[in-house]
Amino acid sequence: MGNAKLTRPPQGSNCLPGFTANRCQHQPAMNQGGSDGESNTCHNRRRSREVACGHVRVQQLSPDNRLRHFWRTCMTEPRLRRYTTTPALLRILRRKAITLLDPIKWDDSNDSHSLSVFKEHRNLQTLLALCFTETAETYHHWHVFAGDSGGVCIIFNKDLLLEHFDKSKGFDSGSVDYRTLDELRNRRPSIAELPFIKRAGYIDECEFRIIYKNRTRQVTSKDVRIPIECIQKIYLNPWMPKVLVKSFRETIGSIEGCERLNKCVFRSTLVGNNEWKELVSEAA
Repeated sequence: MGNAKLTRPPQGSNCLPGFTANRCQHQPAMNQGGSDGESNTCHNRRRSREVACGHVRVQQLSPDNRLRHFWRTCMTEPRLRRYTTTPALLRILRRKAITLLDPIKWDDSNDSHSLSVFKEHRNLQTLLALCFTETAETYHHWHVFAGDSGGVCIIFNKDLLLEHFDKSKGFDSGSVDYRTLDELRNRRPSIAELPFIKRAGYIDECEFRIIYKNRTRQVTSKDVRIPIECIQKIYLNPWMPKVLVKSFRETIGSIEGCERLNKCVFRSTLVGNNEWKELVSEAA
């Protein structure tokens, strides 16, 4: 890991520890200024056509996609973040399941159209999706996906979560590839790529997607059982009143099988971090 800083649970916490991953070696890590242990990222804008990044070799990537690759690679743990609402979180915890939904009503009609074309070409009765992000906490994700004061961010252990989405049962998953119109003009995507491509304007989302396919049965949603141990932490919206945090923790801890999670619930400090303010106050 070099000099990258790892986030560890507080002493005495029952939160699951994360796994380490290789950090980009070209530049030192930079603190992201979020709540999750000041997550490490790096921004490498070198224009070489071949870059070594830890044990991963990146060749012939456009500058934008290379930057996105670095952003993902520099995560200190293989984890996925799901920004959602409090009711959706409570449903996950109570049912011990996570839900894939029909993408037809997604706000981005370009994205939903790509999935519709894939569904038609593969003669599917059902095509559902579930979206995460692979990147560190951002203001964009909070505002777009969990903007009101009741929004939450669930941090999953990626490896543990994906164990429960078996390809033999119709599931597939992967990182979204962001492309420009010029790139599509120069090379049309394959049918297999359609569920995992998106316009370049969304590149900061660093999306990871799980899809479910079924050729014989038509459904509009699908629950997948997952163990609570998949969940590493839960972050509450940075605009949630502080007075509500304790009650929220108690509510989570009162759910059967979720007793340990009351020590893994935190309010995001992205828009109000005391350490950040203290360090800025020491400016010379």
